Amino acid sequence: MTTARIDDAAEALIIEGTGQRPETADLVGPRAHVEARVTGGGKTWKATFPLQASRWGGPSLPLPTGTYELRIADVDLDDVRLAPAVLTGVRIALNAGTVRIAAPVDPVYETAEGRSTLEERYVAQAGGTENAVFFESFYGRSVGCNPRAIDRELAARAPEVSWCARGPSPAASGR
Repeated sequence: MTTARIDDAAEALIIEGTGQRPETADLVGPRAHVEARVTGGGKTWKATFPLQASRWGGPSLPLPTGTYELRIADVDLDDVRLAPAVLTGVRIALNAGTVRIAAPVDPVYETAEGRSTLEERYVAQAGGTENAVFFESFYGRSVGCNPRAIDRELAARAPEVSWCARGPSPAASGR
């Protein structure tokens, strides 16, 4: 028997099973690959997948959104399920070996009615709307060439706007 759960404190996906400990356990997606720490032996085992990763020596960030394949050697994952869970930086769901990583927004807000509700709440906030821009390039992992030029041009044209450019370091975006 194989089960899945989320460790909220560690922000990790935990897959547990009975029987011989698997040799490998991987979460493979289009923009990230995570190897699990596999522990146990004999009667039970546990594979712990961190839901954050560091790329190119940068800070640890939530895994990029997308569909990932859960691969655990010699383990049948057809009956393994995990209802969507919302964590600090990521939302995760598991269905028969397919893991979906998404932005940490409650799925109810992905409907037209849900988005409308969020917009109404935002507009109703005291102080009105915020005069700010969030600019991110290459999933917040690098800034260069065109994204850097766009960021600098936006800042020059609207110096009164609060800027949050997400990249490997504030210096990389000219901030």
